[in-house]
Amino acid sequence: MNANDLSALLWRERALLDQVLLNLETKAFLPHGGGESGHPLLGEQLMDIIVRLRLVELARSVEVSSLAKEWKIPEDHTLSHLVAHAPTGVWAQILGEHLAAMTAQALRIRGLQKSIEDLPQRAAHLTRGNHKKRMAPPRAAATASDLKVVATQALPGTLQEFLGLSMP
Repeated sequence: MNANDLSALLWRERALLDQVLLNLETKAFLPHGGGESGHPLLGEQLMDIIVRLRLVELARSVEVSSLAKEWKIPEDHTLSHLVAHAPTGVWAQILGEHLAAMTAQALRIRGLQKSIEDLPQRAAHLTRGNHKKRMAPPRAAATASDLKVVATQALPGTLQEFLGLSMP
């Protein structure tokens, strides 16, 4: 195991984070959170992506521990720590680029999580805004609530720690 293996895992993790983002964006901006009138399978797809993300996280954790031993550095388990202690400037640059990209992805996911948390309030506001006809069916709040639960799992705490982000 070496830095190449870690970089390959980080690329896979970034691809999965992109899939999480796409799925959350789609769910957040569909009418009623992508419920019956939208795409009900999006929640299942998101859960599948989250499971795959957890598996890649586990492999990454093992790889980081192995790389820390190879580089003879303390096992801090943060990407910024690896960047700071990389034996060559090339690895510092490559890992730094992974850190910047993954941090941006994580912050976007956090923003979408906030939008999803606000879905029930937005649905209620739309309903109040239309006195003659209710725009949000009763199921919309439940769908938004279900989505909120899934969305909170989309950015694992272990990933946030690895990126050096403070927990919200």
